[in-house]
Amino acid sequence: MLEARSIHHRFRPDVPLLRDVSLHVAPGEVVGLEGASGSGKTTLARLLAGHLVPDRGRVTIDGTALPQAGFRPVQYVPQTPVLAMNPRWRIGRVLRESHQPDSAARSALGVDPAWDRRFPHELSGGQLQRVALLRSLAPGTRYLVADEITSALDPVAQALIWTALLRLSRERGIGILAISHEPALLDRVALRRITLR
Repeated sequence: MLEARSIHHRFRPDVPLLRDVSLHVAPGEVVGLEGASGSGKTTLARLLAGHLVPDRGRVTIDGTALPQAGFRPVQYVPQTPVLAMNPRWRIGRVLRESHQPDSAARSALGVDPAWDRRFPHELSGGQLQRVALLRSLAPGTRYLVADEITSALDPVAQALIWTALLRLSRERGIGILAISHEPALLDRVALRRITLR
């Protein structure tokens, strides 16, 4: 179980962004997270993945704190994947940074092996998001924090990516926190929803 317990976080001493936020995601469960712009959704996502440390409260997996070094079992997938990739690396190296993806996951997400020879700027937004998801699905991944991962894509690309991701989640027992401004999307993919105020 991925849990956030009474999380508090602020970037400025006089302005708390997150106050006493608690949530949990079970293995294989998809939980939707919604909230207005500026409510702290991305900050919470980064806290859950260990990219930030809360001022107060804890993030745990099965009651144990997240590891501070090495591979993290909670993977954060950003809205703009190109910003999370080295622009000087070809896609094959970007993928191998975390693991050597298997052909079944490649096929499910529609990541063409021919893309391995290209640079990130040579792929479309939808193609890059598939690469980012494939990279995040390393063997040790237990949870994904998907931060508006299909918001910039057309409905067909959204459907293809979410269909593949949900199938892989079921097969591998990976829990997902799906962050979105689109209630219709969360209605379709999430078992339950949380609103951040």
